[in-house]
Amino acid sequence: NGEIRVQVWNGNTQTWSATTLLANIGTTNDVYRGFDIEYETSGDRAVVVYNNANNRNPAYRIWNGIAWTPAVTLDTALGANYNTTSASVPIWIELAANPLINSDEIVLLTLDAAASPDVYGVRWNGSVWSRMSAATGSWDTDAADSGVPAVSPSKVIDVAYEQLTGRAMFIWGDTTATDNYYRIWDGTTLILSPANILLDIPAMGDEADWVRLVPRPNSNQLMYGVQDGGRDLNTARWSGAAWTVDGEHDGNTEDADQRNFDIVYETNPANAGQAWLIWGSRVGADFSRRRLWNGAAWGAITNFGDDGALVQLAAHPVTGVVFAGIYQDTGAVPDDITSLNLVCGVWSAETVIWAGPTVGDPVLERVFIATERFFPIINWREIYP
Repeated sequence: NGEIRVQVWNGNTQTWSATTLLANIGTTNDVYRGFDIEYETSGDRAVVVYNNANNRNPAYRIWNGIAWTPAVTLDTALGANYNTTSASVPIWIELAANPLINSDEIVLLTLDAAASPDVYGVRWNGSVWSRMSAATGSWDTDAADSGVPAVSPSKVIDVAYEQLTGRAMFIWGDTTATDNYYRIWDGTTLILSPANILLDIPAMGDEADWVRLVPRPNSNQLMYGVQDGGRDLNTARWSGAAWTVDGEHDGNTEDADQRNFDIVYETNPANAGQAWLIWGSRVGADFSRRRLWNGAAWGAITNFGDDGALVQLAAHPVTGVVFAGIYQDTGAVPDDITSLNLVCGVWSAETVIWAGPTVGDPVLERVFIATERFFPIINWREIYP
């Protein structure tokens, strides 16, 4: 019905709260994820930013551990319209929290619904929202067209922090095939790179369609994944100072209507620097594939399971276990939602967590994984998995 609602999980009581309605965006813009949630690292409050009933100015609320604060629109918070050069609705919303232990900073990046989509972002410092440069309007007025394919507008923006410096990188796809642009927010000197910087990936056969930017724990390294409109899958790695573009992983991913891939860095100290790429493919036959970055080179591709329309990955910050959730395409027989995990270097077989049927395109983000950062205390006892 186009409602955006929030709900709180209590890890001590193992219960969910009632839902709270944030906004209703109708049944047109509901194909986009018009919201995101992040916790402040130091303050440990949850900040949710969301599409404010298709207003040009998003709104935000804060979970303070007891209740949600009243809604505030970003034009009120900033003293002027969120993006002064675009009156279109921010339909994709992405947040990232500064990982430094004494920081409450969260940055916001949005993509709007203009015919030539606009990219813009601002910063939360734990108390107020502010612009990161003198520019009050769009950073890019010609981002990759999130309306292609028309039945499933895609997310071509992402943002992530270097884990040691606390610098944030904003990245997005451009309408020109092979072109991706980024800007860096230097949280120390409070400077945003003044111009968009080009990341060129020559193997991209079309403009970006879905992107992911993933930080390596305890490092300034980032890994960027991009699935283009021609269903090519490519990655590039940021060292903290420069990019290295990898060879193409696949030229025929499952489809263009959803993000068929995901990337995760391992949190197991024994595997520091290793990352996994998992995706759905149509090369030869329909199946899922996985590949390991061992910190120096990409390993062989392993095929498994059935065709995957959406992949989500997460690594547990304490145990080091890597979790994968795969939403299978409706062409899979049977069409299920499956899970598998990596423990001590060995991947499990897939477990069916939903026996189907799955929905057809667009899948949207119907699978998501989150891990508790702390072990819950139940009846005064710490519970270990």
